[in-house]
Amino acid sequence: MTSRLTAQQQAKHNAFVQTRWNAFVDNISAERAAGNTRLDNAFEVFPDASSYGWRFIEKFKLVALIPAKGEEHSYYALRGHGVAFLADETGVPIDKRFVFDSEHHYLQGAGTKPQQAYQAHIESNPVVVFFYGCDDGHVGMRFASQAQAREFIGMLEDFDDVFDFDKNPKAVHKAIMAAETLDAQTQELSMALCYHN
Repeated sequence: MTSRLTAQQQAKHNAFVQTRWNAFVDNISAERAAGNTRLDNAFEVFPDASSYGWRFIEKFKLVALIPAKGEEHSYYALRGHGVAFLADETGVPIDKRFVFDSEHHYLQGAGTKPQQAYQAHIESNPVVVFFYGCDDGHVGMRFASQAQAREFIGMLEDFDDVFDFDKNPKAVHKAIMAAETLDAQTQELSMALCYHN
């Protein structure tokens, strides 16, 4: 059975899509005005409101389109690009911050070494870079500042370069468990690629 929207529901939906699109266009304009050349072809990748369905628009802003030349990680690319979004959650309470699915599991065991390490890592790295891919294939990383995040994005020549930071989760977990101090535990999470479905 196909559900149909009433005229009022359709108008509300259209207004939402237009508002989201306007925010996207404003962000591209602001980034370009600030000298960001990594978005020069943004409107080729996202030509209109229907092509832009980013669901975390309230938190994240598009900051770069990185060419995805290789096939190895094309599952995590979108329309031939690594699509990089950024959110600065400085000052946002820890329980309201964005959490990658690959982090979520480790935050559950209250008082365990992994939980403490991940919590400390999220607290000290409030800037999230999120690479939007296919329906359930997204990756990203955390940084201490926007400057560090933008520097990282700026060094990427090909989207496959992101995956140089992929760390074996079992090895990371083992290293956290072996580490003596919280600083040593969180160091294991530094510059580690996270996954999100």
